Amino acid sequence: MANHDAQGAELKDSSGAAVETNGLTKAFGKRVVVDRLSFTVPKACVAAFVGPNGAGKSTTLRLLLGLLRPTSGTATVLGTSIDKPEMYLPRVGSLIEGPAFYPGLTGRGNLEVLVALGKLRADHIDEVLELVGLDRRSGDRVAKYSMGMKQRLGLAAALLPEPSLLILDEPANGLDPTGIAAMRTLLRKVADLGITVLVSSHQLSELQQIADWVIIINQGVLRYQGKLDPLLQRAGTTYISPELPEDAGRLAEALKTAGYEPVVAVSGRIQIILDHGTASDISRLAGELGIVLAELHTGQSTLEDVYFDMTDRGSIA
Repeated sequence: MANHDAQGAELKDSSGAAVETNGLTKAFGKRVVVDRLSFTVPKACVAAFVGPNGAGKSTTLRLLLGLLRPTSGTATVLGTSIDKPEMYLPRVGSLIEGPAFYPGLTGRGNLEVLVALGKLRADHIDEVLELVGLDRRSGDRVAKYSMGMKQRLGLAAALLPEPSLLILDEPANGLDPTGIAAMRTLLRKVADLGITVLVSSHQLSELQQIADWVIIINQGVLRYQGKLDPLLQRAGTTYISPELPEDAGRLAEALKTAGYEPVVAVSGRIQIILDHGTASDISRLAGELGIVLAELHTGQSTLEDVYFDMTDRGSIA
């Protein structure tokens, strides 16, 4: 973790991380919303930030953007302490909640206002409009934009400062399936430009397709952080079917005694999370009971499977 001085001055990011938190805590009165949260977001990746409603995701993002002050703990954004947001915010783009625009102005006109207020590059407007796919509709008034177009215009606005880090809170909120798919493609395109994307969303199947890194929290507490693929492989579901369906109950009890958590389906099929041991261990256990197996294979879990396992029963890390 990065070191800091007693006054909370600029933190030096020794890990090369885009974001790093260390014991970050935020309480509102007696209610602790973010609880000693420590995680890292590597540079140049899409990091999925997921958890149930009320898990503390939005509060964490607001802390990183300097919109709230932490109760305790530290964090760095692009190597600088969140105690000094003015030092890093010019390099951060964000889309928190729904974007607000002047409905009577065109899409381009709204971006021109932001360029003038932020003293940004005017010639960057064409680039971001093309990137988000609004170049042909930039002359239309925002009042005529669909929800998906407004979200894309919001992303264009977040990209105007040419950020190194993009922080997004539910960017696909209110979109139809076509809009959600378009947003997924757009975020991957942004990340491919070398911009780190930290995105909070409940669209888990969409995140699974684009995320390189995942952070899962529940009740303000970290449940998992790390690469996505190893997590899904590690948490794969193993399917077991005895040749005789009546043997399923006996095998399930033996697996439970061995430390697994089997679920016996009505058809006599058993499902377990293979979080220790190997398929060979299971086959050996069945053999010791005189049970012949007709099926034994492990399938990769989805992010949704892992999410429910961690938020319902705690961390599997």
